[in-house]
Amino acid sequence: NKNKTLCLLANTKVGDLYGHKILNCLKNDFQLNNLRVIGNGGQFLEKHGQKSIIDLNDFREKFMVLWRHATKDYNNMRNHNMHLYQVSLRMNNNILKQMDKANVIDNVARARPSCIVNLDNEYLSQKISERFNISYGYKSKGTSNIRPDIYLLTNSTNHLCPDHEEVFSEAFYTLALEASNLRYYTFPSHYIGQYGSYDALRFLFSNGGMSHLIQDKSILVSRENSLHDIEVARTRIGEKFRDKNSIHENSTIIFFSPGNTIGETEYSLEDFRRGYNEFIHKYSYPSSLSSGAPNKDMFKLVVSVHKDTDSEKKIRDYIEGSKFESQVIIVSDENDEHYEAMCASEFGFVYNGQMLSAAASLHLNVITMQDMNDLHYYWHTWENRWLADININSDRPLVPEFAAGEYWYGKIADKLSEMHTNTEMKWDQVRGLRPFIPEMLSIKTADRQHMLQRDTMHFEGDRTVYDEFEDPIFLMSKKIVNSMKNYKNPIAVEPDISVIQSIPSIKLNNSLAAKL
Repeated sequence: NKNKTLCLLANTKVGDLYGHKILNCLKNDFQLNNLRVIGNGGQFLEKHGQKSIIDLNDFREKFMVLWRHATKDYNNMRNHNMHLYQVSLRMNNNILKQMDKANVIDNVARARPSCIVNLDNEYLSQKISERFNISYGYKSKGTSNIRPDIYLLTNSTNHLCPDHEEVFSEAFYTLALEASNLRYYTFPSHYIGQYGSYDALRFLFSNGGMSHLIQDKSILVSRENSLHDIEVARTRIGEKFRDKNSIHENSTIIFFSPGNTIGETEYSLEDFRRGYNEFIHKYSYPSSLSSGAPNKDMFKLVVSVHKDTDSEKKIRDYIEGSKFESQVIIVSDENDEHYEAMCASEFGFVYNGQMLSAAASLHLNVITMQDMNDLHYYWHTWENRWLADININSDRPLVPEFAAGEYWYGKIADKLSEMHTNTEMKWDQVRGLRPFIPEMLSIKTADRQHMLQRDTMHFEGDRTVYDEFEDPIFLMSKKIVNSMKNYKNPIAVEPDISVIQSIPSIKLNNSLAAKL
């Protein structure tokens, strides 16, 4: 099979970043340098030459999901709750209408992909896969199917039932939730956890003097001594960061990650600046009422940006044109500078996402925020409970969350003050997070034929016992490569990528926008 065409459908901006990482892995680890990529993406997948079908700006920054319910009855949601339908599905349905009008699915099928991967936005992914089944004439028990494997990346599979096997071959999921459907059926799936946690811990052990915990495509985490290991490595890296940036050992470093999209940064920057400046006025000389207050130069603000993105330019321009009451240091994901800064920082604010998972894994005393309109926030709180994945896994607010109007400069100043004066806040959070950090990682399946007896037993207090966790991006990429290798298309048709055209943006189409 010489066909090396992959269809990546990034159905949100989060999926766009996942797709970017998957393609990097396919090219670097599996040497698929001549891979043809079609489908949908944004600024990250466009770096690989992929032309997007859908404008990702038509989607919300974060797609609302319902994970507390036993089932996600999206098909009946309009009758069940019209307000929830408006928040979650209406824009997706309008996009589907545009795709049907442009005959997108049939054109993608004509390009003969060897594998189809739906990244995030389960509702839209399911509807697209149903259309692929029609286009390919697919039947789950048929013997002459030519449809390739269709994978789904989603937050949870606890609601998926046998009917979903008609549209998805397998799934990758990020939340460690138990199956809650009828008869506790388990959908064919793989738990990948949070790649932010994996990448952060791999960096920490590699650069913090614990390289013995690093394997080829996995890491080792102590069952009994992980808190100590992380703190020791974190301290070493933090000292190096302070030396590199000439920061005094007694200076207070505050970490701030405003998000990696334009919408996220517009929401978070101004309120944080005002709250931060108010905090500095309260706790630095000469404006502080406290005797012996340190000078302003003893406070440093570290702002994290995503390299070569639209949001990076916006953040840099904003910082250059705005007044901050202390020195501002900008770091990026290039050479893992943002992880170094997390290790050196005492506390901070991080926009909800993979950066938050990384911050929690690196023991940064952190608060998270997320932009929502009032309707979205109300129904999210009604249907769900927590925003951050780490809080969902632990089912408790270990990381405080600010959503919608809760995130304003007065509250930000109060929380910065509280984290600055109450050092126990960090250790309360670290102790609470400790059992749940391993749950954010994908444990590597052990080869039972080559295991020692002691490897199957756990002795309480034994510090020599480690669990091995696999690289989540590599895990997904390995599955995709195997599917592409095993796919046999009985119809000898040369892939035709030229037939795939982009559909008009809903936000730029006045006739469609009026219906939103």
